[in-house]
Amino acid sequence: MQKKFIYFLCFLLILSIIGNVFFYNSNNTLTSMNVNTISYINHLENVSGIGRLGSNHVHADFMMYINGNLADFSSDRYRLRNKFVHFEGVGDTIHVHATGITLENFFNTLGIKINKDCILFEKEYCTNGNNKLWYYVNGRQISNVNYLIKDNDRILILYGSYSEEEIKKHISHLENISIKQDNHSGD
Repeated sequence: MQKKFIYFLCFLLILSIIGNVFFYNSNNTLTSMNVNTISYINHLENVSGIGRLGSNHVHADFMMYINGNLADFSSDRYRLRNKFVHFEGVGDTIHVHATGITLENFFNTLGIKINKDCILFEKEYCTNGNNKLWYYVNGRQISNVNYLIKDNDRILILYGSYSEEEIKKHISHLENISIKQDNHSGD
């Protein structure tokens, strides 16, 4: 009986050693995977300039007019397409959930290409002899589509032939709209 007990204790000891070795190795592998994943995410943030999901919570009002007509972004084709930045409501509020999001990043998520002279929205609209592409943020004209979207921005894009009076009217209209805010940060 005593011999069986000693064998049993030896068996438990060996089983314990094997279990500890396995647990140690799997724990190191998981730790290594977590470190590699975090390192990769940090690398992507550094390369792209875009922060982690949830690193920002911004609302900006937005309007775009093409040849005098307000562009419609209310369809599902444009709304909630990306977790980092998307349209909310009827397509007049840009909702940003990460730092480093630019106008160009935002439009890329919609499949719309922009630069300082052209916008590809259903068809290509480029500055030419008769028409011009303008970008305004908070009433000031900008030329850099890499503008970082900030909280309470009012972003206006115009394409066509507009007088100074018409431009001021569109800017004033956008400034008088209340920016829609939500009470949560998870959408």
